[in-house]
Amino acid sequence: MKKLTFLFAALLVMAVGCNKEMNPQKGDAPEEQVFLSFKIAMPDVKSSTDSDADDSYGSSDANPDIEVGTSDENTVKSIDIILADENGEMKAEALNITQVQGVTTETYVASFSRKDIFEAADYRVYIYVNGALKYSQDAVYTIDSDNLESNIAKKDEFLMTNADDDNLITMPADMKQFTVASNPFNIGTFNVERAVARFDYKAEKADNIYTWESVTAAGAKASEIQVQLTDIALMNLSKSFYHFRRTSADGTATGWTVGGTETKTNYVVDTDWEAKANHANNDFSNNYLYYMKESEWTALADITVDDNWTPADGTVTDGYKKWRYVIENTIPSDGDDSDGNSNQINGLTTGVKFKGELQPSAAATDALKDAMEEGKQLFVFQNVMYGSWEMLENAANAEGSTEYALQAALANLNKAAGETEPTAEQLAAAGFKGFSANDEGKYEVIYTYWNRHNDNGDVATMGPMEFSVVRNNVYKLSVTKIGGFGSPADPKDPNPDPDPDPDTPDEDLNYYFQVAVKVLPWVVRVNNIEF
Repeated sequence: MKKLTFLFAALLVMAVGCNKEMNPQKGDAPEEQVFLSFKIAMPDVKSSTDSDADDSYGSSDANPDIEVGTSDENTVKSIDIILADENGEMKAEALNITQVQGVTTETYVASFSRKDIFEAADYRVYIYVNGALKYSQDAVYTIDSDNLESNIAKKDEFLMTNADDDNLITMPADMKQFTVASNPFNIGTFNVERAVARFDYKAEKADNIYTWESVTAAGAKASEIQVQLTDIALMNLSKSFYHFRRTSADGTATGWTVGGTETKTNYVVDTDWEAKANHANNDFSNNYLYYMKESEWTALADITVDDNWTPADGTVTDGYKKWRYVIENTIPSDGDDSDGNSNQINGLTTGVKFKGELQPSAAATDALKDAMEEGKQLFVFQNVMYGSWEMLENAANAEGSTEYALQAALANLNKAAGETEPTAEQLAAAGFKGFSANDEGKYEVIYTYWNRHNDNGDVATMGPMEFSVVRNNVYKLSVTKIGGFGSPADPKDPNPDPDPDPDTPDEDLNYYFQVAVKVLPWVVRVNNIEF
């Protein structure tokens, strides 16, 4: 083990007697220094939320697979170490401990003025890696849309802080032997974690093209339409986070633990917990970036940077690529023991939007191909593409047609519309979707996925922290299946009103897509999405 020594001025050190009162050392020269050695680690062990696990770090799945991160995500360039009392009040600090090669096996040595050191005293140790931040236990970091990757997710300088609450140390009763750098007092190893989460994407289908079968009253038939996914974007991104992760039983400040470990039944607390607990009375456009609006679109073809994940079973990962970094967004319980999680709604949860383009498949009729070539509006009813309005009416009114549901919808629509052309509102009320071509002749559609953090395996009930984003997790996204047409993208209004409604529950039984979740401990989570 290589050992590097660093000398620098700092503040303090401490000592308590048997009654925990601070008792300063006596008879020592104030200019003398005391040296403390420590290590930092980014644990790669099995999650502590598994009942059989005995480690103190991890998130909510027992799968031992990990992603260790790429070198630019693991580099340690500087460390600030804080000594605080049990109330979180700072008692000493050693700043900018530099070591270019600081990785998990390195030992760091910090110096403190001996006059500030208290013998036999208990302290909490707080670590900042790559972040010259002013310490306070309740300190909050706020980002904007431009400074995330230039500050806290900066290449080779990711901000990292304590990953758990295993940070209590006790100073020796006699500090005299630790006044030379070559013989520091070892205070142990401290787990740290990145302050950000990461989203990755994997192209499951060649060219991101998905085809499915539509079902009519006459039975299954080959789809005449396929979707090519083209772009991806995020929405509802938190703007603020605590310097140190904290947990509580319900996601509020009541009884929270600074650096506490996430379990299957508790909550990670974020800075907006109070507003989220009373979300009916709050406008989250000031709390979030891109509130109910997609952020800038990223072309799927441009997501090309390899990740660094090899599954525990040695299988090939087949193309997951790093996409972008975000900060955590968690949602507290509503306090109702019958569900406890109704605060997990579309207006609070971080969402991922996919943009796609409807295209005629190999099975498409010439009539449909011509309609799309001419840029005619296309219509879908009960997840079946009929083509233009004329084609839809012909399908309903053809001799011997068994499209009974379509016939009934048209009858009601015509009755409601009278002698005028149906409005968009009337079409939607009758169950029709209309897709219009943009200026480039493309029929764009939108699919929305609400990020799942801790899948409880019950599609009818949301569990604690089911829909969240938590720091130091990688959310690996892969669209495995598309079984519907998505929402029409309005070519006349690129920024429509929020859709869906912000109060819609994240886990809605009416959703036509399914999500399979594989949770891995960066910490990595693999989300296979089916639309």
